[in-house]
Amino acid sequence: MCKKTMIVLSIIEKTDILDVAEWPEYTGVHAQMNYAIKENGWLDSYCNNSNNYCYIAKSDGIRIGFSLLILNSSYEAEFRIIIHPDFIGSGYGGKIIRKTLQIGFSDHKLKAINLIVRKNNSIAKRLYLKHGFILSGEKREIIQDQCIDFYVMKIVKENFIEGEI
Repeated sequence: MCKKTMIVLSIIEKTDILDVAEWPEYTGVHAQMNYAIKENGWLDSYCNNSNNYCYIAKSDGIRIGFSLLILNSSYEAEFRIIIHPDFIGSGYGGKIIRKTLQIGFSDHKLKAINLIVRKNNSIAKRLYLKHGFILSGEKREIIQDQCIDFYVMKIVKENFIEGEI
């Protein structure tokens, strides 16, 4: 009998932030995300603001990632996700995306959730498309003194299909 992996999202706490800062560095195409998990990264930048929603994702008590809903307005948020380097490619990303979207649309009454994904991250782009996001534009941002090209993607509540997570 196969055991179904259960993912639990909970509000991120200080101990979670300290643990994430100790995660090993990303390598390869994911090395560009190292800044996001370190001091002054995403958690420091967004989780000290009570208008944002920050979640730690655990499986069997192990921190496997985190997700953020950064409010742009009372009905729209930007989605961000990080998976622990040891768990990339394990299928956790899709489960965390679905749970975060469900919380955003159901609990927080959001009408739309958008994200940006680096143009060189085709794996993440496919994953977002698989979970109902559509391409809605392109943009360029300066991150750590580098000009980065992104796709802008969006999902609206009406197009989110709740189901098994």
